[in-house]
Amino acid sequence: MTKRILVLIKSFLIFFIFLSNLAFANHKDGREKIVSVNMDLDKNAVRIKYCAKTATEKKDKTDKQGPLTEEELKELATVKKKWKIKNYHDPKGQSFSEIIPLKKKPPYDINEETKLKKVLDTLCIHRAKEEISLKTDTELYLKIAEANDIKNKKGNFSYKESIGSEVYENGIKVPEDVEEVIIHTPDYLIKETEAVKKQIAEETKAIQAKEKEQKYLEKNRPEVLKKAKAKKAESDVLIEKLKKNLAEAQGKLKGLEEIYVNVSKAIQKLFDLGIQNKSDKEISELYNDLYDKKEEYFSNKKKIEKFQKEIKEIQDNFDKLKESSDYKIILNIIDGIQKTNSKKKLIAYKTQLSSVNAVDTITINKSLEEVSKEITEYTKEVEEIDELRTKTLELDETLGTGIDFSTLAIYIFGFLIVVGIGAYIYIQNKKISSLSSATKSAGKKFSELEGQLKSTSDQIRSVASRREETRKTPRGTQPIPEKAKTSEEIIASKFDELTSDYNDVLDNFSKVAGFKQKWSGLALSRKERQDGSKTILINSSRAFEKAEIWCVNFSGKYFAFPGSSVKTNMATYMNLDFEKAQRDFKGVFYISSGSNYSTEPCVLRRGGAGFVVERIGKLTFPQ
Repeated sequence: MTKRILVLIKSFLIFFIFLSNLAFANHKDGREKIVSVNMDLDKNAVRIKYCAKTATEKKDKTDKQGPLTEEELKELATVKKKWKIKNYHDPKGQSFSEIIPLKKKPPYDINEETKLKKVLDTLCIHRAKEEISLKTDTELYLKIAEANDIKNKKGNFSYKESIGSEVYENGIKVPEDVEEVIIHTPDYLIKETEAVKKQIAEETKAIQAKEKEQKYLEKNRPEVLKKAKAKKAESDVLIEKLKKNLAEAQGKLKGLEEIYVNVSKAIQKLFDLGIQNKSDKEISELYNDLYDKKEEYFSNKKKIEKFQKEIKEIQDNFDKLKESSDYKIILNIIDGIQKTNSKKKLIAYKTQLSSVNAVDTITINKSLEEVSKEITEYTKEVEEIDELRTKTLELDETLGTGIDFSTLAIYIFGFLIVVGIGAYIYIQNKKISSLSSATKSAGKKFSELEGQLKSTSDQIRSVASRREETRKTPRGTQPIPEKAKTSEEIIASKFDELTSDYNDVLDNFSKVAGFKQKWSGLALSRKERQDGSKTILINSSRAFEKAEIWCVNFSGKYFAFPGSSVKTNMATYMNLDFEKAQRDFKGVFYISSGSNYSTEPCVLRRGGAGFVVERIGKLTFPQ
């Protein structure tokens, strides 16, 4: 009896040891599942395939009494044998060659106190080159214990000890000589693991989609941004052009305001001081016409104020251009293109660009052109009024004291007639003596007239060489008194002196300062924008010595010569078929080429804030 009991105990222990060496059912709360497998798989094969604790064959539906339904026949054709498995693992494994992480989502039912064997059984671990076995691979387990430094109290490596906090936190090291192992997910984590895998897959898909979208943005963003900036540049060009036109109009208005004030003061001064020859018909007509113009143009500043108001309104509208909806839209598009991380939005911006308009400057430009034209016309009218004032003054000065010589001549003529009649009676009484005296007197007058004619002829022939003859006259010889020169002769003499001094300056730069002082020199330049048919010259910003045009005057006459710098730098002016000379002296000097460098001055008159070219001069460059 005792022997039987011992045999039973021994058998039970052997069976328990056998079970303890199996890698199945070592996790709590095992699940059950019906699986369909091939007919050739037996119970052990099913257990091995699913790493399951138990596998129970499910009765085939063909054992059912009576005829099978259509669905049952269809299922029978596809499923050969079914098994109910419990405490199983996912047959699809994961391979690891270095570290097997233990802290994961969803979490294993383990902790740092869990025995290594249970952990490995829970993972259903096996070598990658081997299939799942019903027996525990103790050699593999010991190698894993050694690799992870898990020892028992005796100091021996053991897989029956707790894994400890370090292994739990850092994971299980795979032995180097094992190279690679496979683990399988336990049944209680399969669903959760699949959910995590699905989430990871979705996240991966989202990341890939994001990367693809980013590549699209990197490729297409620069092109779309370039188009958007081109749209903005189109508006900027229109705004800049309008700004330039507005500045020109403002400059015209400022010039008009200055001319208006100066001419108004000059006309008022003329009427305050008056003129000498109001009785002269021509002067009287000019004077009355000037008075009418004064009343029409200078009694108030309504026209000037109108221009100022219109220019201010245009300036206000110009300032609002960059706040307009069209300009803001393109700025927002550019900002959106630069910041967006969405392919869809970038495509939307690209589409929107085709419908975006440049800022509307047409209306403002039209208003600006109209007011600018009116300012130019009004400036011209004011300048013409100033010319009328100048003409009135010059004519009044020419007539002199205001004596009416025609009326005086009539009175003198009448007086002479009366005297003549009285003298006639007296002469008749002394006819013989008077006749003799008259004869002598006539002869004497004839001789004097003949001498005067000869003297005048000699003077005319000697005008050009008078200075030379004077220098050649010996010191002991007394100069012959000259007859008083006419105004034309005086002007001609002055002009000859001016021309001579100018030629001296061209050959000797040190004489420029003296020339400027003697002839009241001014530095002029050609006005950039010429409004009328006459060329206007204005004060130059350059010093007199470096100016292109020199203005000189005497006796109220104004002339313009090319500055000495023109001759010094004439190679520059002659380059490209006199391109610079033609441009800088257009309407001032006719440009030509000859044997040497020579000039003829142009004639100027004052007009407004500058000078008007009345007669164009000549400028000849050497061939």
